[in-house]
Amino acid sequence: MGAWVPSFDEAWRRPGATPAQLRELEASISAPLSAEELGRLDRDRTALPSDPRGWCLPSGPLPRSYLDLLAWSNGGEFLSGERRFQFLSTAELRTEMLSYRVPAHMPGMLPIGLNGSGTLYFLDIDCQIGGEAPVLAASASDLGTDPDQCWQIAASLPDACAGTIGVDDLRQA
Repeated sequence: MGAWVPSFDEAWRRPGATPAQLRELEASISAPLSAEELGRLDRDRTALPSDPRGWCLPSGPLPRSYLDLLAWSNGGEFLSGERRFQFLSTAELRTEMLSYRVPAHMPGMLPIGLNGSGTLYFLDIDCQIGGEAPVLAASASDLGTDPDQCWQIAASLPDACAGTIGVDDLRQA
């Protein structure tokens, strides 16, 4: 069986991640916060909801479909119908995860991109079934796991990429 390759109406691809970049990403996701990262976060303590030393970073393996996507395009922007994806690259992911304070607000979630209108896409790494993680969304300005803060887009990344309805239109009021 070959690697999954997404299909989009429009694609602004970047060169795919190398196997070394993918290994580095997998190792870095759950790595403890470095002194440099803690220093950056400590400089802006007023915006921290809790002590970063206690944050729960995503710990499960990355879904094969997500690794396939990154190998196909390491970041980039894509459109399917009304659904827009601005995927984070392997180099951006950890920095963005920490700058949005995702581990404090949404433990176990991995931000993978934005929709271009202030909504973040996440993989729920801790809830994988059959090697696939559900894809959720939340407003970048109101992160949290309560139903009024985040909503499920699809049961897997391939399903999320195949969808054509704008992610914000899927939010239940």
